[in-house]
Amino acid sequence: FVLGDRTNSWDAYSELDLLGLYKKLEGAGPLSNGGVYKQQYNESGIAHKTTSDLLINKKYDATRTAAMNLPSTIGGAAFKDASGNYSYVLWAKTTLDMSEVAAAVYNFPAGLVSSQLNKKQWDYSSTNTNTVISSANIALTGTPIFLTDAGSAPPPPPPPPPPPATADCNTITITPGSGSIALTGITAPVATVHVFNSSWGTAYDQTFTNSPGAVTIPSLTAGTYFVKVNFYNASWSLVCEKSQSVVVQNTAPPPPPPPPPPPPGGGTPNCNNITITPVSGGLKLKGLIAPVVAVQVFNNGWATVFNQSYTNSPDSITVPSLAAGTYHVKIGLLNASWASICEKVQDATIGSGSSAALTVYEAERVNEPAAKSMSVAPNPFTSTIQVSIGSDKNENASISIIDVAGRELYKKAITLQKGMNRISLDGSKYRPGSYYLRLVTNGRNETMKLIRQ
Repeated sequence: FVLGDRTNSWDAYSELDLLGLYKKLEGAGPLSNGGVYKQQYNESGIAHKTTSDLLINKKYDATRTAAMNLPSTIGGAAFKDASGNYSYVLWAKTTLDMSEVAAAVYNFPAGLVSSQLNKKQWDYSSTNTNTVISSANIALTGTPIFLTDAGSAPPPPPPPPPPPATADCNTITITPGSGSIALTGITAPVATVHVFNSSWGTAYDQTFTNSPGAVTIPSLTAGTYFVKVNFYNASWSLVCEKSQSVVVQNTAPPPPPPPPPPPPGGGTPNCNNITITPVSGGLKLKGLIAPVVAVQVFNNGWATVFNQSYTNSPDSITVPSLAAGTYHVKIGLLNASWASICEKVQDATIGSGSSAALTVYEAERVNEPAAKSMSVAPNPFTSTIQVSIGSDKNENASISIIDVAGRELYKKAITLQKGMNRISLDGSKYRPGSYYLRLVTNGRNETMKLIRQ
């Protein structure tokens, strides 16, 4: 172990990045926090401080340890201070390789200790909690406990720290200003603030600890921004989230120009306006009118041959370089927040020559992709990944995220229901770059490429 983690937990590349007694210390000192230290213990640091506090000025006593008659399933030791007072440490030994799961029951030999003992857990330095237990039938796990004779009262615990500010995303206000965005109500042990421009590029990304209250995001050009605030507790478990779009103006806005002509194909997203036309060696798609358009093309074996997202209504695109055969085409129209408006799915057959045919695979239906299909949005992503999985039956499956070196970074067992299934994954902890999303069932193995911005 080292004093502090190399990096933040969501940026960690391996377990070696997170061996600190404290969370990452860079940026937690007084030079960057107005003279206030903001270091945070890891669980390893809490356990280290508990052990140091409870065993300070005590020495291992081999004779007393032998008198404890510990069975092979239990580990432990006795420690003695200069006044002759004993402290005992006990834990259950695991019988499973690469596991800390264990359980055992221990009884002190008659006459070795009093009938009542003071018990402190591994996190006593944080909780200051002491309980009195019997010296017989002591339930143990793989986590050590510290025991002393109850005849000597434990020292009074220090006063508890002031309670942290209550984390409530309803208190957050997001107000655009001239070239800036002001946020108030940022009251949580940990808060992350992400700001994206209209093209979903990151304009601001910052993590705050110990409730800064108010935050101002400066130096923004005029335009529309998407603001996302997440509240976490001290253990980095998500408490709540708030998202909001705002329009930043640097100066007083000029008189509005006359409205532009409607984009080709009409200005309202409507999957009924989409046409899919096979052409020689490709497919022509028209009527792609929406803030965000997601296009996926699968071959006859349901392998992905084209997967692209577009913004600001491209209307018409061509999917080139397709060999002769039948393809499954799926088009999703989404709003600026990446929420689905409607979807259209069709089969298209490209002939070996100049001829081409189009068959309706299924009538356009809102939010119902074809069976046995998988898609993600947004892609590229920065935080939450929405995975849509179509299945033609109820079945067990697993979903995993793999890096370009083939290492499995995440895996989860899921149950697919017949029809449409949606799963949310947390992508904020991954570094920018390329990844692969893999779905595995009894008769299906499908992989899609992901890009973390």
